[in-house]
Amino acid sequence: MNKVLMISFLLFLSCKKDKAVEVVKVDDNGSTGLSYCDTVTVSFVNTIKPIFIQNCATSGCHNSASASNGYIFEDYAQISDSLTFNRVMKAVKHEPSVSSMPKFQAKLNDSLIQQLECWMNQGRQNN
Repeated sequence: MNKVLMISFLLFLSCKKDKAVEVVKVDDNGSTGLSYCDTVTVSFVNTIKPIFIQNCATSGCHNSASASNGYIFEDYAQISDSLTFNRVMKAVKHEPSVSSMPKFQAKLNDSLIQQLECWMNQGRQNN
């Protein structure tokens, strides 16, 4: 019985030793941990474009038929422009210096805003 217990204990220790070490980052504010952006590459085609099509490029807003304020958000070139995208980020975050978007609607879900920010921070790739 003691041998079985001892072998089980040794197996437990050896398994614990083999576990991968998780990399932990510390930011300027002293926060630690991996962020969503560190673990996922955000795809324009699968993530960003659908956010814009569903929330921005709708009838009467930022599609080619209506082009509210001259902004059209239907393809990569129209969405990825850095000056435009920075303004979009302020609008979707409902910052006071710009008109909140989507117009007359609640602020986008925080997870959608996070995906937009990750895509921006990852270089606004056309992927």
